[in-house]
Amino acid sequence: MNAIEPSPEATTQNYGRVHGAVVSTSKWCAMIALALITVLMLAEVVLRYFAGSPLGWNVSFIEKVLLPGVVFLGMPWGYAAGAHVAADMVYDKLPTGMRAAARWLSFIIVLVGVAALFIGGLITMLEAFKHGDIPPPLSSQLPIYSWIWRLFLPVGSLFTAIIIVLESRTFLKGGVA
Repeated sequence: MNAIEPSPEATTQNYGRVHGAVVSTSKWCAMIALALITVLMLAEVVLRYFAGSPLGWNVSFIEKVLLPGVVFLGMPWGYAAGAHVAADMVYDKLPTGMRAAARWLSFIIVLVGVAALFIGGLITMLEAFKHGDIPPPLSSQLPIYSWIWRLFLPVGSLFTAIIIVLESRTFLKGGVA
C-alpha cells in the first residue's frame, strides 16, 4: 500500500469491519465519480471538436453531481487515509502534555465541524426535497431532483463522523489514526 492509503487488513484489524466497509465504499464512490468525470470530459471534447455536437448537459452534471460526489462521499476515505491538513510542524514542537490537549482540541473541532456540515447539508437537502427542486424543462441540465445530489453532504459527513469516532481511541492516545 502507498502512504496515503491504509491496507484494508490493517483497517479492519485496528478499527473493525464497519470502518473497513465505510472507507472502502467511500473510496469506490470517489473513484467512480472521478472516472465518470474523465469519461464525460473526453466525450465532450470528442463530440464538440470532431463531431460538432457538444453534449451540453455535462458541465452541469459534473459540477452539481459528480464533483460533490468526489468531495463529500470521498471524505471518510480521505480522513481514514490521512489525506487531510495536519499541522505536524507545530504539533511536534509541543511538550508531551500539550500534545494530548492539542489532540483533544482537534478531535472536538473536527467532530463539531463535521456535525455542522451534516446539519447544514441535511437542511439544504430537505428543503430541496420539500420544494421538489428540479431544473426547468429545456435547460442544459439533466432533469435530476436536486435533493438526490444534495444528499451527498449529509451522508458523507455522517460516515466521516463514524470514521472519526472509530479512530478516536487510537488518535487520542497519540497513535496515528
